[in-house]
Amino acid sequence: MGFDGYLTLSTPDYKKLSYHYQGLLRDQLGTTHHDLYRAICVDQFDDYETTKLAKTALMLSDYLGTLSNKEIEKHYKVYFGTVKRVAEQISW
Repeated sequence: MGFDGYLTLSTPDYKKLSYHYQGLLRDQLGTTHHDLYRAICVDQFDDYETTKLAKTALMLSDYLGTLSNKEIEKHYKVYFGTVKRVAEQISW
């Protein structure tokens, strides 16, 4: 079973938050690893699907971290049930 639990990302959010999510991902990975990630994904780095994956990775990192359920819902504009479903899919 592959991962098919992408989070939603509206077009206005994509246009507004793409660089925000990529910046947060760079902070999480560190510059060296982020530069490698960017080099590997050079043609798709800022595209819609990659931005959704970045949002998913960041949300799961926050889920495992210190943010409360309500903070995650507010920050990522998702219901907590979605967060749990995505986390369950990743765990497989």
